[in-house]
Amino acid sequence: MPPRRNFGTTWWGRAWVDALEQRAKLDPNRLPRGRTYARKGTVTELHFGAGAMTARVRGSRPEPYKVTIAMRTFTDGEWDTLLGVVGTRLGHAAALLDGELPGALAEQAREAGADLLP
Repeated sequence: MPPRRNFGTTWWGRAWVDALEQRAKLDPNRLPRGRTYARKGTVTELHFGAGAMTARVRGSRPEPYKVTIAMRTFTDGEWDTLLGVVGTRLGHAAALLDGELPGALAEQAREAGADLLP
């Protein structure tokens, strides 16, 4: 059995998981089932694109199926705002390049009108 995988281990990852949990209340079994599939390693072919993430799932159905999570994309104005916020502090750009999301950046972006979190 693969090792247990944790979800939302960063503060911003937790914010995304919390948002998914809120939306999953319409179908309370869907998110726990998805976590189980992910932990078992049956979620494959993950693709991230503008406004959507897709994956192939081998679940309880006889054939694997495609899952899509859609999200709102930034407008051109929001991108300009975000780039302006990142450009004000070299540390923000360095953190992003290192795979981190500083809380201060997320807060400054939100205050400027380009919310990074759901």
